[in-house]
Amino acid sequence: MEKLYWFSTKQHAHDVEFRCNRVYNNICGMENKGKKVPDSMYRLHDDLEAILCYMAGSCDRPVQLPGRLYAIARDSVAWANSVRG
Repeated sequence: MEKLYWFSTKQHAHDVEFRCNRVYNNICGMENKGKKVPDSMYRLHDDLEAILCYMAGSCDRPVQLPGRLYAIARDSVAWANSVRG
């Protein structure tokens, strides 16, 4: 059984959604230009969507994420802060 970690939906849902949308836009942009999209970008988008599914319906309450997704969620918070910074 994978360890679960608490993640604040109220404070960081917008950060995860922002990164998910940006990755999706980058994927679409590369596909439209005929460029090869790395598999890692598809996996990242899938993981970000999985995190959003965990947060769906949480009504701003913290959610428990598996360790792998928690790491991606925390990285997304830092990414969003640096992009907005």
